[in-house]
Order: sequence, then C-alpha cells, then structure tokens
Amino acid sequence: MDDTKKRSLFDIEAENALKLNKNKFGRISLGSKIIGWILGGIVGLFASLIVLLPATVYNIFSYGFVGMKLWQWFVATTFDLKPISLLQAAGVMLLIRLFTHENTEQKIKGEKMSEKVVYVVGLMLIPWFTLLVGYIIHCLI
Repeated sequence: MDDTKKRSLFDIEAENALKLNKNKFGRISLGSKIIGWILGGIVGLFASLIVLLPATVYNIFSYGFVGMKLWQWFVATTFDLKPISLLQAAGVMLLIRLFTHENTEQKIKGEKMSEKVVYVVGLMLIPWFTLLVGYIIHCLI
C-alpha cells in the first residue's frame, strides 16, 4: 500500500500547511523583520508603562503614607521631632528601598500565574497591614 494512503487526510493537510507557512515566512526580508522587532519592542514598552507606572506610583505613595503615619505616631512623639509630610515620607521610603532592594523576579519566575497574582496582591497589601499593626500598637501606648 502507498504511503500517502496510509496517512490520514488531516496529516497530509497539516504537512501542506506547514510547508506553506515555511515558504511564506521565509520570504520576509530582514528589514521587515527588524522593523517588526522594533515595533514589537515599542508596543511592549508602552504596555509595560501602562501597567508599571500606576503600580509604581501607588507603591511609592502607599509606603510614603504609611511611613508618614508611623513617623508621627512613634518617632516624632518619642524624640520630640516635627512630623514629616507625605512627600518627605515617600522620599525617605524611596531612599530606604534603594539600599534594601530585593530582586523578586527570581522568586516568582517559575510559579503559576495564580501564585504570581497572590504575590503581587500581597505586595500591594503589605503597607496597609503594617499601618494596621502600627495603629494597634499606637492605641496601646
């Protein structure tokens, strides 16, 4: 029996489609590929900015707000210092994060998407949990 008759129609059509795609994509010029890579990079950069910029601003000001409140409750009253503003606290938090930065990419790289979402949500809730614990301690003093 002939090899063609042994193979299913699906296999033959899949093979023909693969050959067609190889020929089709083989004809794309190097210049077109480079332009595609550049445009893809630009789109990826803007997509990252749309997600990362608001998250970064939220992170800076949430930690700044919590830092400001904790400063007022504990440091300013204990050492008789004046309170700091939100922007000052955000600046101090940025300075602290600069020197204590931890690379979290390696920790979440191989995890499932649901675990990554839980991790990111946890990062967003840490300042508010810290504020709650600080408030409870402040009320007990």
